Amino acid sequence: MIKSFRAKNFRCFEELDLSDLRRLNIIVGKNAAGKTALLEAIRLALGATPSVAVSLNQYRGVTFFPNPLKEQFESQWNSFFFKFDVERTISTECEDTEGHKASLRIFFAKEKAFTPMIPQQQPQTTLLPTIIPVCFDRVGFSGQSTKLYASVHQQGQGLNLEPGPELGQATEFFASSWFLNPAQNAQWFSQLSLENREQELIDAVKSEFGSLINDLSVLAPTPYGSSVYATVPFLSNKIPLSLVSAGINRFFTVLAGILFRRSGVVLVDEIENGFYFDRLPAFWTTILRLASQYDTQVFASTHSMECLRGLLPLLQDHHADEVTLLRIERQNGSSGVTSIKGEFFEAALEQNFEIR
Repeated sequence: MIKSFRAKNFRCFEELDLSDLRRLNIIVGKNAAGKTALLEAIRLALGATPSVAVSLNQYRGVTFFPNPLKEQFESQWNSFFFKFDVERTISTECEDTEGHKASLRIFFAKEKAFTPMIPQQQPQTTLLPTIIPVCFDRVGFSGQSTKLYASVHQQGQGLNLEPGPELGQATEFFASSWFLNPAQNAQWFSQLSLENREQELIDAVKSEFGSLINDLSVLAPTPYGSSVYATVPFLSNKIPLSLVSAGINRFFTVLAGILFRRSGVVLVDEIENGFYFDRLPAFWTTILRLASQYDTQVFASTHSMECLRGLLPLLQDHHADEVTLLRIERQNGSSGVTSIKGEFFEAALEQNFEIR
């Protein structure tokens, strides 16, 4: 579990220093304050590969150029840097509860600049501009140092992302637009089933939605892939879980991520989407119970006061020491985070303070 996290020059954060992180970390703040950016910073720090960075941009809808020219290549990386200043270096550092540290530095490696070769199909007069690769300089929790580069192929065609292992903490990032991914849910459910761990996931869903769902299973009735199907009491046929309810499907996905990424970190953007308010206390209770059981740490952002108030019964039930509120504000173009311990978070909710 991550105990502390630091970052510099990433997106809207010129400097970020978080300590005393807990099992359940709730992120709040106004639009454009940096809630998603904080989740992305943690995901990038723990992944520390070029492909993770590219996927984060794709979640935001940033154009992906499979065969980029110089300006297109640079545009896929500039937005990661504070105020788009690529002369700065992005840096992150994570420390876990056992005192192990992992760090990452991201910068344009000018010493690695090269001019791609002219593709054979192009006229010989074509001049390709110099490409400066992006370096991911990493130190894992084991202390091993490695470097990965993002560039284009020497022949001038195609993005070249050097592969490499992530830094050791199993991590899952759920962007706000991610949750319609039936193949991923089916794969997770199948893996949990192989390990005889699927029943706990089924029971958790049934405990909250037993009037709607009798059972869950993975089926592949068409050649186009498998999905999680639900047995519902009022239909003769099983149907995809996503057709039963988008909120139930989201609940299933978050819980599956917690079980699948045991001893890791799960990051959820806009966690409240799709949930009716009276389900939220039980939702938080189930998340914390499974996260504690499987040693998974959760970071979740929300805009909803109802979602935050849904945490109050959990905090009052002697779990305040497992929860932290991270409140983000942006001033003078840079975002900062105030960390509020669970016991103070509980008092603020009881007094109906505006904490978003």
